Parts: sequence; C-alpha cells; structure tokens
Amino acid sequence: MKNNHPETIYDENSVYPKYKNFLFFGSIRESVETLSEEEGNKLLRAVMLYGTEGILEAEDPLIKAILMSIKPNIDKAHANYQEAKKRTENYYKRKRGEM
Repeated sequence: MKNNHPETIYDENSVYPKYKNFLFFGSIRESVETLSEEEGNKLLRAVMLYGTEGILEAEDPLIKAILMSIKPNIDKAHANYQEAKKRTENYYKRKRGEM
C-alpha cells in the first residue's frame, strides 16, 4: 500500500501514527493462551506490530482471523488516546490564551 505521509501508517480501514506503546487487553492474553506456543508467538508479534505500527501482517489464516477480531479494540484505544491528547493540548492552549 502506498504511503503518501511518511509519519503515518495505513491499512485499508485505519490511519495511525506510530506508537511507542499500546493498550494490551486481557482478552489478547486469553487468545494467546488458547494457541500453541508457536502460534501464540506469531499472534503476539502480529498484535504488537499492529498496535505500534498500524501494520496488519499475518500469513497464517488462524492468526489473521484472531488479529482481525482484536483489531477493533486496538483501534478504539488509539482513537481514545488521540481524543484525550487533543483535549489536553486544547486545554493548555486556552490556558495560555492561544484559543
């Protein structure tokens, strides 16, 4: 997929900046624990890549299916983070009289 904005990672449904961290839900751990060690490691790597880089990458159909079910939670957490960040920035702009 072509990326016209180097600071942003794209997939078909989401636009994310790169993150240093992301919210790891207990349901992800539960999904990993139901898999073999090899499959669990693949899932963890796929979740970390999506959560921090916004890249959906999984060759194994099972891992991809699980990742797609986890994706909405990560998307919502990123959206909440962006909203909170914007509110905080606006608060300090108003406080400094910039708005």
